[in-house]
Amino acid sequence: MGAMIGVVVGEFGSLCVLLLYVRRSLWHERFAWWNHTAKTMRRSWTLASDLSRVAVPVTASRLVGNAMYFIEPIAVTQSLAIAGIGTTVATSLYGQLEGMAIPLLLMPTAITYSLSVSLVPAISEAAAQGNYSLINRRLYQALRLSIVIGGPCAVLLYVLARPLCDLLWRAPEVGRLLEIMAPFSLFLYVQGPLSAALQGLDRAREAMRNSIIGAVVKTAAIFAFATQPRLGIDGVAIAINIGMVLVTLLHLSSLARTLSLTLALRDYGKTGLALLLMGYIARYAYDAWFAGLSLGGRVFATGALALLVYTVLLVWLRVLGRQDIQRIPWIGDVLAPYFPKR
Repeated sequence: MGAMIGVVVGEFGSLCVLLLYVRRSLWHERFAWWNHTAKTMRRSWTLASDLSRVAVPVTASRLVGNAMYFIEPIAVTQSLAIAGIGTTVATSLYGQLEGMAIPLLLMPTAITYSLSVSLVPAISEAAAQGNYSLINRRLYQALRLSIVIGGPCAVLLYVLARPLCDLLWRAPEVGRLLEIMAPFSLFLYVQGPLSAALQGLDRAREAMRNSIIGAVVKTAAIFAFATQPRLGIDGVAIAINIGMVLVTLLHLSSLARTLSLTLALRDYGKTGLALLLMGYIARYAYDAWFAGLSLGGRVFATGALALLVYTVLLVWLRVLGRQDIQRIPWIGDVLAPYFPKR
């Protein structure tokens, strides 16, 4: 009950902040709608109709997603029961997956979600102007930032999965689930910008269709894998990976039919190389260099060193440049002169 009260208080606080910003932005127009003429009202209805083409599929997709979240625990418990796992143990295992492993994987989506929200109007504006080169550039920037930010998170969650779960919950066994899912979490991090691009291009129905297909396939995969006694809850993690990868690939396919996508494979290859080197150094540093520290000290020192190495590699490989550093709030303008131009 205390946890649920905390959720309600947090959501109410978010609502108050949003209302404050709306009031600050629109205070001078608070009574302007009373003066609308009939012609303006007709335009408003036209605008509402245009917005509904995006709002209805997005809302329907969310409703289907919520329905699948309701069905998922039932599917998991029934599948684990078929695999010979009792209801109490199955509930505990599902709690480890949904309450411990997945929240860690979702942490970077706070940033990718912000990118997605800002990408919808940016893509819509460029599409209204017929400027497809600008659409490609903005989509590339969003995907690039999602990979640059989400990539090191995925690597650290994989390399430090067991010690991190031991540090947070004294449950190192949850690390096995993180190790299964972390390598595929990058598909989840780029999924938001891809969905936002489809919405901005007035392809919200395709985004909804892709999400529904992914949810159905994931549920079917849960029954296919979690019923195997040798997999158990690991089969649920595999099914979630399949859903994430499938939806992301479907979004890419939908965009490819609309745009002539130009993927800068060279930059993505450089980022991949930096991630591999970062992961190797993080593993070696945790096992050798920081072995004498406490568990918390080892995790913190390894993460800090890995991120430092990753940043240096991105700058050296010219994946990050001065214009990227300038976008960092507060300190970007101070640090930017010390970085080269891309």
